[in-house]
Amino acid sequence: MLFKSVRRLHRLEDRTQHLSMKFLTINGAFSLMLCATIVPDVLVHGSPQSSYLVLDQEQPSKKCGYSKWHSLLQVDCSNRGLDKIPQKLNSNIQAMYMASNRLRDLPSDSFAPYKSLAYLYLDDNFIGEIDESMEYPEYLQVLDLSKNGLHDVPSSVFDLPSLKKIYLSKNKLKDGTFDINVTSPIELIDLAENSLTKIPSVGLQPSLLYLNVSYNKISHVTTEDLAQFCSLQTLDLTNNPLAFDPTNCECYHFASWISERKIKLMPGVPCNNDTFEACGKLGFSNETTTSFERCLDVIKVRAAQLKARSTWITVVSCISAFLVCLVVGLYCVHKRNKKRSKKLKTQQKLTASNANTELLNGNLPETPP
Repeated sequence: MLFKSVRRLHRLEDRTQHLSMKFLTINGAFSLMLCATIVPDVLVHGSPQSSYLVLDQEQPSKKCGYSKWHSLLQVDCSNRGLDKIPQKLNSNIQAMYMASNRLRDLPSDSFAPYKSLAYLYLDDNFIGEIDESMEYPEYLQVLDLSKNGLHDVPSSVFDLPSLKKIYLSKNKLKDGTFDINVTSPIELIDLAENSLTKIPSVGLQPSLLYLNVSYNKISHVTTEDLAQFCSLQTLDLTNNPLAFDPTNCECYHFASWISERKIKLMPGVPCNNDTFEACGKLGFSNETTTSFERCLDVIKVRAAQLKARSTWITVVSCISAFLVCLVVGLYCVHKRNKKRSKKLKTQQKLTASNANTELLNGNLPETPP
């Protein structure tokens, strides 16, 4: 009896454990289904749809967005994780934003499909090299290459016929990059946070209005450096180790030049006023005066060319307008003559018809009363 009781007790325990296991299994399956219903895209193991959605949340979409601003067609490809310039965008775009991507170099045909491009923003990438034979858009006006890894910039960039603003801050550029003659009509150059030790020597720049060379290693600035920029309005020298020789009048001449040309200087002129009286009788060097006058001459030549072009356009427009008026006048005269001729023929026909009628009436025999 005792043995039977023990066996029954063991069977009861086995059934209890079996039921517990079944309950745990059912409970686990139910919990898994409930979780899968609530968060299907994260917890369903092996679901391709859930994996795709999770990846999409971590990585930005690579599709660029289009918009218009004052009839300007622009495309925004910023922060898309791109490692090259897309080649199948709308070919009529005028502004392209490619900031914060993974660009490392620019092959020569990067912008070949986009002939109308005028504004190009490539800032905050990893660009370390630009192909020397790059095909730039002909009408490019603004080029932003700031926050990259450039050690050099091809001289062809500074020969673009329409380039007005170039941003090159936060790169690794040195003085040798700018031993060139810039021919573009540049109005703004931003070279902040590079490795420059002097003001860039880029030839006469009569169009330049704003020059930013802040946070560089420039220790010496002379009036000769600035004379090549005869239209300069703002010069930013913030956080440069400027040190003028106290035994000569360099700082006085520099301060005088800034004052006479009405240039806004940041952060200000670091001069000792005690030397001003002794230096007041000295004028600017011949190199400074010559360079400045040559720069002014370029402005005069450009103004004369612009005036001549404007005059020529006016003359051509007047001649064209005269020819148009002449053609219209001749057409009106021809139309009027044609109308008169047609009217005269109609009258002649009517007169001839009336004469025939009278002649016919005159030949008819009189009817007896």
